[in-house]
Amino acid sequence: MRAGLALLLCMLAPVASAQVGVAPYVKRDEYVDIRISPGGDYYAAVKPLEDRQALVVIRRRDHALMADFGGPKDSAIGGYWWINDERLVVALEKQSGSRDRPYLTGELHAINADGSQAKLLVSPDLQKGGETPEAALMVDPLATDDRNVLIKVRDYGANPKPRVERLDVYSGHRTQLMIASPVRNADFVADAQGRVRFAYGSESDVASRLYYRDDDAGAWRLLNDAAQSRHALTPLGFSADGKRAWLQETREHGPDAIVEWDTGTGFDARREVVRDAAVDPFDVILRAGSTEPVGAYFMHRG
Repeated sequence: MRAGLALLLCMLAPVASAQVGVAPYVKRDEYVDIRISPGGDYYAAVKPLEDRQALVVIRRRDHALMADFGGPKDSAIGGYWWINDERLVVALEKQSGSRDRPYLTGELHAINADGSQAKLLVSPDLQKGGETPEAALMVDPLATDDRNVLIKVRDYGANPKPRVERLDVYSGHRTQLMIASPVRNADFVADAQGRVRFAYGSESDVASRLYYRDDDAGAWRLLNDAAQSRHALTPLGFSADGKRAWLQETREHGPDAIVEWDTGTGFDARREVVRDAAVDPFDVILRAGSTEPVGAYFMHRG
Protein backbone atom coordinates (compact mmCIF):
# COMPACT_ATOMS: atom_id res chain seq x y z
CA MET A 1 0.00 0.00 0.00
CA ARG A 2 2.85 2.36 0.96
CA ALA A 3 4.56 1.56 -2.32
CA GLY A 4 1.41 2.36 -4.27
CA LEU A 5 0.95 5.67 -2.44
CA ALA A 6 4.56 6.64 -3.11
CA LEU A 7 4.14 5.84 -6.79
CA LEU A 8 0.97 7.96 -6.93
CA LEU A 9 2.74 10.93 -5.31
CA CYS A 10 5.58 10.63 -7.78
CA MET A 11 3.11 10.70 -10.65
CA LEU A 12 1.34 13.78 -9.28
CA ALA A 13 4.49 15.77 -8.47
CA PRO A 14 5.22 16.90 -12.05
CA VAL A 15 1.59 17.92 -12.49
CA ALA A 16 1.66 20.06 -9.34
CA SER A 17 4.91 21.72 -10.31
CA ALA A 18 3.53 22.51 -13.76
CA GLN A 19 0.51 24.41 -12.43
CA VAL A 20 0.34 28.02 -13.56
CA GLY A 21 -0.80 30.78 -11.23
CA VAL A 22 -3.92 32.60 -12.39
CA ALA A 23 -3.17 35.86 -10.56
CA PRO A 24 -1.47 37.58 -13.54
CA TYR A 25 -4.47 36.76 -15.72
CA VAL A 26 -7.17 38.06 -13.38
CA LYS A 27 -5.29 41.09 -12.11
CA ARG A 28 -6.97 44.36 -13.02
CA ASP A 29 -5.18 46.38 -15.69
CA GLU A 30 -3.42 49.48 -14.38
CA TYR A 31 -4.58 51.51 -17.39
CA VAL A 32 -7.34 50.98 -19.96
CA ASP A 33 -8.65 52.88 -22.99
CA ILE A 34 -5.31 54.53 -23.83
CA ARG A 35 -5.37 57.27 -26.50
CA ILE A 36 -2.57 59.42 -27.83
CA SER A 37 -3.02 63.17 -28.24
CA PRO A 38 -3.37 64.60 -31.77
CA GLY A 39 0.12 66.10 -31.63
CA GLY A 40 1.64 62.95 -30.15
CA ASP A 41 2.97 64.60 -26.97
CA TYR A 42 0.68 62.90 -24.43
CA TYR A 43 -1.09 59.70 -23.57
CA ALA A 44 -4.49 59.77 -21.88
CA ALA A 45 -5.83 56.68 -20.15
CA VAL A 46 -8.54 55.53 -17.76
CA LYS A 47 -7.10 54.32 -14.44
CA PRO A 48 -9.31 51.96 -12.40
CA LEU A 49 -9.22 52.70 -8.65
CA GLU A 50 -10.83 50.90 -5.72
CA ASP A 51 -14.02 52.96 -5.62
CA ARG A 52 -14.00 54.95 -8.89
CA GLN A 53 -12.16 55.58 -12.14
CA ALA A 54 -9.85 58.46 -12.99
CA LEU A 55 -8.58 59.92 -16.25
CA VAL A 56 -4.82 60.48 -16.28
CA VAL A 57 -2.59 62.24 -18.81
CA ILE A 58 1.05 61.19 -19.16
CA ARG A 59 3.72 63.08 -21.08
CA ARG A 60 5.36 60.80 -23.62
CA ARG A 61 8.94 62.10 -23.51
CA ASP A 62 9.53 61.44 -19.80
CA HIS A 63 6.38 59.53 -18.68
CA ALA A 64 5.56 62.30 -16.21
CA LEU A 65 2.02 62.38 -14.81
CA MET A 66 0.54 65.69 -15.96
CA ALA A 67 -3.15 65.47 -15.08
CA ASP A 68 -5.33 63.30 -12.86
CA PHE A 69 -9.09 63.83 -13.09
CA GLY A 70 -11.83 61.85 -11.38
CA GLY A 71 -15.34 62.18 -10.05
CA PRO A 72 -16.84 61.22 -6.67
CA LYS A 73 -17.07 57.74 -5.20
CA ASP A 74 -18.70 55.13 -7.46
CA SER A 75 -18.14 57.26 -10.56
CA ALA A 76 -16.52 56.09 -13.79
CA ILE A 77 -15.21 57.64 -16.99
CA GLY A 78 -18.08 57.29 -19.44
CA GLY A 79 -16.02 58.58 -22.36
CA TYR A 80 -13.34 61.11 -23.21
CA TRP A 81 -12.18 62.93 -26.32
CA TRP A 82 -9.06 64.83 -27.40
CA ILE A 83 -10.38 68.10 -28.83
CA ASN A 84 -6.96 69.48 -29.76
CA ASP A 85 -3.33 68.97 -28.73
CA GLU A 86 -3.96 70.27 -25.20
CA ARG A 87 -7.68 70.02 -24.38
CA LEU A 88 -9.85 67.02 -23.42
CA VAL A 89 -13.55 66.63 -22.71
CA VAL A 90 -14.66 63.98 -20.23
CA ALA A 91 -18.09 62.44 -19.58
CA LEU A 92 -18.83 60.84 -16.22
CA GLU A 93 -20.83 57.73 -15.37
CA LYS A 94 -22.38 56.70 -12.06
CA GLN A 95 -22.87 53.22 -10.65
CA SER A 96 -25.48 52.81 -7.94
CA GLY A 97 -24.58 49.22 -7.08
CA SER A 98 -21.77 46.74 -7.61
CA ARG A 99 -23.81 44.76 -10.14
CA ASP A 100 -25.66 47.66 -11.74
CA ARG A 101 -24.75 48.90 -15.16
CA PRO A 102 -23.21 52.42 -15.01
CA TYR A 103 -25.26 55.25 -16.47
CA LEU A 104 -24.11 58.58 -17.88
CA THR A 105 -24.74 61.43 -15.45
CA GLY A 106 -25.17 64.10 -18.13
CA GLU A 107 -22.04 65.92 -16.93
CA LEU A 108 -19.32 67.07 -19.31
CA HIS A 109 -15.98 68.32 -17.99
CA ALA A 110 -12.97 69.81 -19.77
CA ILE A 111 -9.31 69.85 -18.72
CA ASN A 112 -5.97 70.67 -20.28
CA ALA A 113 -3.34 67.96 -20.70
CA ASP A 114 -1.15 69.65 -18.07
CA GLY A 115 -3.99 69.62 -15.55
CA SER A 116 -4.85 73.29 -15.88
CA GLN A 117 -8.11 75.06 -16.81
CA ALA A 118 -10.39 72.34 -15.49
CA LYS A 119 -14.01 73.34 -16.06
CA LEU A 120 -17.42 71.79 -15.55
CA LEU A 121 -19.12 72.54 -18.88
CA VAL A 122 -22.59 71.03 -18.46
CA SER A 123 -24.27 69.40 -15.49
CA PRO A 124 -27.82 68.93 -14.19
CA ASP A 125 -26.58 70.58 -10.98
CA LEU A 126 -25.51 73.79 -12.75
CA GLN A 127 -29.05 75.08 -13.31
CA LYS A 128 -30.15 77.76 -10.84
CA GLY A 129 -32.92 80.28 -10.37
CA GLY A 130 -35.79 77.99 -11.35
CA GLU A 131 -34.24 76.90 -14.66
CA THR A 132 -34.99 73.38 -15.85
CA PRO A 133 -32.08 71.00 -15.13
CA GLU A 134 -30.30 69.73 -18.25
CA ALA A 135 -28.13 66.76 -19.14
CA ALA A 136 -25.69 66.63 -22.06
CA LEU A 137 -24.07 63.85 -24.08
CA MET A 138 -21.38 64.07 -26.76
CA VAL A 139 -22.60 63.91 -30.36
CA ASP A 140 -19.38 64.71 -32.25
CA PRO A 141 -15.96 66.05 -31.14
CA LEU A 142 -15.61 67.86 -34.51
CA ALA A 143 -12.21 66.76 -35.78
CA THR A 144 -11.76 69.96 -37.81
CA ASP A 145 -12.64 72.33 -34.93
CA ASP A 146 -10.14 72.82 -32.09
CA ARG A 147 -12.53 74.71 -29.83
CA ASN A 148 -16.05 73.38 -30.21
CA VAL A 149 -17.96 70.10 -30.02
CA LEU A 150 -21.54 69.06 -30.75
CA ILE A 151 -23.63 67.91 -27.81
CA LYS A 152 -27.12 66.52 -27.30
CA VAL A 153 -29.01 68.37 -24.58
CA ARG A 154 -32.06 67.01 -22.84
CA ASP A 155 -33.95 68.90 -20.16
CA TYR A 156 -35.95 67.37 -17.35
CA GLY A 157 -39.04 69.47 -18.07
CA ALA A 158 -42.03 68.92 -20.31
CA ASN A 159 -40.06 68.72 -23.58
CA PRO A 160 -39.17 65.04 -24.18
CA LYS A 161 -37.20 65.70 -27.38
CA PRO A 162 -33.49 66.52 -27.17
CA ARG A 163 -31.78 69.31 -29.10
CA VAL A 164 -28.28 69.76 -30.53
CA GLU A 165 -25.94 72.56 -29.48
CA ARG A 166 -22.40 73.66 -30.28
CA LEU A 167 -20.33 73.84 -27.09
CA ASP A 168 -17.13 75.87 -26.58
CA VAL A 169 -14.83 73.60 -24.54
CA TYR A 170 -12.96 76.53 -22.99
CA SER A 171 -15.68 79.02 -22.08
CA GLY A 172 -18.67 76.67 -21.85
CA HIS A 173 -20.64 78.94 -24.19
CA ARG A 174 -23.39 77.08 -26.07
CA THR A 175 -25.06 77.83 -29.39
CA GLN A 176 -28.32 76.08 -30.19
CA LEU A 177 -28.29 74.43 -33.61
CA MET A 178 -31.53 72.49 -33.51
CA ILE A 179 -34.60 73.36 -31.46
CA ALA A 180 -35.81 69.78 -31.10
CA SER A 181 -35.36 66.36 -32.58
CA PRO A 182 -37.96 64.93 -34.98
CA VAL A 183 -38.27 61.92 -32.68
CA ARG A 184 -38.13 61.27 -28.94
CA ASN A 185 -35.23 59.48 -27.26
CA ALA A 186 -33.07 60.51 -30.21
CA ASP A 187 -29.40 60.14 -31.00
CA PHE A 188 -27.67 62.05 -33.78
CA VAL A 189 -24.92 61.59 -36.37
CA ALA A 190 -23.06 64.49 -38.00
CA ASP A 191 -20.92 64.50 -41.12
CA ALA A 192 -17.27 65.60 -41.36
CA GLN A 193 -18.36 69.22 -41.80
CA GLY A 194 -20.26 69.13 -38.49
CA ARG A 195 -23.73 69.11 -40.04
CA VAL A 196 -26.23 66.99 -38.10
CA ARG A 197 -27.87 64.85 -40.78
CA PHE A 198 -29.22 61.73 -39.05
CA ALA A 199 -31.60 61.54 -36.10
CA TYR A 200 -32.81 58.18 -34.84
CA GLY A 201 -34.85 57.09 -31.86
CA SER A 202 -38.28 55.92 -30.83
CA GLU A 203 -41.64 57.17 -29.64
CA SER A 204 -43.82 55.64 -26.95
CA ASP A 205 -44.32 52.52 -29.09
CA VAL A 206 -40.55 51.81 -28.85
CA ALA A 207 -40.35 51.31 -32.62
CA SER A 208 -37.09 52.63 -34.09
CA ARG A 209 -37.39 55.54 -36.53
CA LEU A 210 -34.66 57.01 -38.73
CA TYR A 211 -34.73 60.59 -40.06
CA TYR A 212 -32.38 62.33 -42.49
CA ARG A 213 -31.74 65.84 -43.80
CA ASP A 214 -29.24 67.20 -46.31
CA ASP A 215 -27.82 69.93 -44.06
CA ASP A 216 -28.52 71.94 -40.92
CA ALA A 217 -31.11 74.08 -42.74
CA GLY A 218 -32.90 71.18 -44.39
CA ALA A 219 -36.18 69.61 -43.34
CA TRP A 220 -36.14 66.19 -41.67
CA ARG A 221 -37.63 63.36 -43.66
CA LEU A 222 -38.48 59.89 -42.43
CA LEU A 223 -36.35 57.17 -44.03
CA ASN A 224 -37.42 54.16 -42.01
CA ASP A 225 -40.10 53.30 -39.46
CA ALA A 226 -39.46 49.88 -37.94
CA ALA A 227 -43.13 49.55 -37.06
CA GLN A 228 -43.86 49.45 -40.79
CA SER A 229 -40.70 48.01 -42.35
CA ARG A 230 -40.13 45.39 -39.62
CA HIS A 231 -36.41 46.15 -39.53
CA ALA A 232 -34.28 48.83 -37.85
CA LEU A 233 -31.50 50.97 -39.29
CA THR A 234 -28.81 52.64 -37.19
CA PRO A 235 -26.52 55.25 -38.83
CA LEU A 236 -22.79 54.70 -38.33
CA GLY A 237 -21.14 57.63 -40.13
CA PHE A 238 -20.39 59.49 -43.34
CA SER A 239 -17.61 59.59 -45.89
CA ALA A 240 -15.26 62.59 -45.73
CA ASP A 241 -17.16 64.37 -48.50
CA GLY A 242 -20.54 63.62 -46.93
CA LYS A 243 -21.88 61.93 -50.05
CA ARG A 244 -22.01 58.38 -48.67
CA ALA A 245 -23.36 57.05 -45.40
CA TRP A 246 -23.10 53.69 -43.68
CA LEU A 247 -25.77 52.10 -41.53
CA GLN A 248 -26.31 48.90 -39.60
CA GLU A 249 -29.47 47.14 -40.74
CA THR A 250 -31.33 44.34 -38.98
CA ARG A 251 -32.52 41.48 -41.15
CA GLU A 252 -35.57 39.27 -40.86
CA HIS A 253 -33.36 36.19 -40.82
CA GLY A 254 -29.79 36.02 -39.60
CA PRO A 255 -27.29 38.64 -38.43
CA ASP A 256 -27.32 42.38 -39.09
CA ALA A 257 -25.58 43.81 -42.14
CA ILE A 258 -23.64 47.03 -42.71
CA VAL A 259 -24.99 48.84 -45.75
CA GLU A 260 -23.80 51.81 -47.79
CA TRP A 261 -26.09 54.55 -49.06
CA ASP A 262 -25.27 57.15 -51.69
CA THR A 263 -27.18 60.12 -50.30
CA GLY A 264 -27.78 61.44 -53.80
CA THR A 265 -29.93 58.41 -54.63
CA GLY A 266 -33.12 56.95 -53.24
CA PHE A 267 -32.86 55.22 -49.87
CA ASP A 268 -33.87 51.91 -51.42
CA ALA A 269 -30.66 52.00 -53.47
CA ARG A 270 -28.46 51.21 -50.44
CA ARG A 271 -26.21 48.17 -50.85
CA GLU A 272 -24.77 45.61 -48.47
CA VAL A 273 -21.01 45.93 -47.88
CA VAL A 274 -20.31 43.72 -44.83
CA ARG A 275 -22.24 40.87 -43.26
CA ASP A 276 -21.05 37.92 -41.21
CA ALA A 277 -22.73 34.56 -41.61
CA ALA A 278 -23.17 33.97 -37.87
CA VAL A 279 -23.00 37.14 -35.73
CA ASP A 280 -23.92 40.81 -35.76
CA PRO A 281 -21.20 43.46 -36.08
CA PHE A 282 -19.66 44.01 -32.64
CA ASP A 283 -18.08 47.39 -33.30
CA VAL A 284 -17.12 49.68 -36.17
CA ILE A 285 -13.55 50.59 -37.14
CA LEU A 286 -13.17 54.29 -37.95
CA ARG A 287 -10.59 55.96 -40.15
CA ALA A 288 -7.97 57.61 -37.95
CA GLY A 289 -8.92 61.17 -37.00
CA SER A 290 -12.41 60.89 -38.44
CA THR A 291 -15.84 59.33 -37.93
CA GLU A 292 -15.78 57.53 -41.29
CA PRO A 293 -16.37 53.76 -40.95
CA VAL A 294 -13.78 51.64 -42.76
CA GLY A 295 -14.36 48.20 -41.21
CA ALA A 296 -16.06 46.22 -38.48
CA TYR A 297 -15.27 43.79 -35.66
CA PHE A 298 -17.14 40.50 -35.24
CA MET A 299 -17.06 38.47 -32.02
CA HIS A 300 -17.48 34.74 -32.63
CA ARG A 301 -17.98 32.26 -29.83
CA GLY A 302 -15.04 29.97 -29.24
